[in-house]
Amino acid sequence: MSVRATVCLLALMASTALGVEVQTEDNVTPDGSAYLWVEAENAVELGGGNPQDATTGFILVDKDDPIKSISEDANGNEIIKGGLDILPSDTNASRGGAILHDLVGGGNAKWQVQFALPGTYYLYMHYSFFNRDTNDNYGNEDSIYVPPSFNANSRDDWIGYVGVDSNFEDPLEKIGDSNRDGWMPLGKTIVSEGASETHNSTEEDFWDGQFHWAWMDVAVDMDENNAYVGDFGHGIQYEVTDEDVGNVLDFEISTREQYGVIDGLLFATSNELLFDYSQEQMDAFFLNPIVDPGVEGDFNGNGSRDIGDLDLLAAAMQSGDASFDLDGDGDTDIDDRTRWVTDLTNTYYGDSNFDGEFNSSDFVAVFGIAKYETGAAATWAEGDWNGDGIFDSSDFVTAFGSQGYEKGARAGGLQVVPEPNALVLVAFGLLGITSVRRRRA
Repeated sequence: MSVRATVCLLALMASTALGVEVQTEDNVTPDGSAYLWVEAENAVELGGGNPQDATTGFILVDKDDPIKSISEDANGNEIIKGGLDILPSDTNASRGGAILHDLVGGGNAKWQVQFALPGTYYLYMHYSFFNRDTNDNYGNEDSIYVPPSFNANSRDDWIGYVGVDSNFEDPLEKIGDSNRDGWMPLGKTIVSEGASETHNSTEEDFWDGQFHWAWMDVAVDMDENNAYVGDFGHGIQYEVTDEDVGNVLDFEISTREQYGVIDGLLFATSNELLFDYSQEQMDAFFLNPIVDPGVEGDFNGNGSRDIGDLDLLAAAMQSGDASFDLDGDGDTDIDDRTRWVTDLTNTYYGDSNFDGEFNSSDFVAVFGIAKYETGAAATWAEGDWNGDGIFDSSDFVTAFGSQGYEKGARAGGLQVVPEPNALVLVAFGLLGITSVRRRRA
């Protein structure tokens, strides 16, 4: 029998089923914040139609089949830093794809999401820019429209919407009066562990298909005549009620300026992720989750080591199935059994009842089954400790040779699974580190 390693992602990213981005109850960061990551290229609509058919407005882009950014404008003027691959081969876009607001036409992008955990969610984006003009900055490529809520469009549904202002600590009610109240800048100031840096020069190799995180916190303030009032309009937050949990919700954005590129959206119940974590930690946790190769020695795939695994290992020893090799020497033998019993599971040969000790209770268990020296097939629980398939005197030689009789449990006790949540902490770089929470003044 061959081993099939149980490979599972750590529930760090939401699953996608039939176009719906699905949150599970395990989508929680180490600090307890619920989240849902949404791949931009998993939109159910671009421009009101099939994303694969979109040729204007928001379109799909991919590093494996890049398009070129424009190299000159309509008047024949050379574009500064034009003619680049969208996306470049070295992009850090999740899965190598994203959506681009092309130069032609307006349009929208729509996703469908399903939450398992209610709460107030804040919007983060992972985005980049390409230059489309003769300016040496990205000031004309940096905004979209966001909606006031789920199941709302990003323009007209702002009018009359009762939301909050930009003071998230003590927000006041704010009522929408313009279909441009969802104007959301894609900022060039990037925050990482609370430290901010501004990158708005085409002379830098910072954007152009390299993506960075930002909290989409505050929309631009507009009046009823669609005139600009100021930079601090509606605070952007999205409520998921108990009634919303389990239901499919729409989320739509629309175009404003061209050549912004969106890798994905992150909804999180914390608005301090970028003050607590670095850009690199955000990438590692949400975009490149650590793959858990499964529990070593879990041959029956139930998520933990148990005596059923020992019986499968015994069968492999007898058949010569090298796929059960645990010590890396290319075969399956008693040394692999010793690694399973002693090194991985932290118990002793002879521990028939699998309580982490080898004592008289194990003798009661095996002799009660009455297979000793009968030649009948036996399992670990029936006295076959050395893995030869029967219970005889050779099993006592093996058991007493481990020198654990009546010594109690080994230090640390029985180990049937790895240390819980260790991989999650590694992804955020938190093992052995005290996280200092950095808040804005």
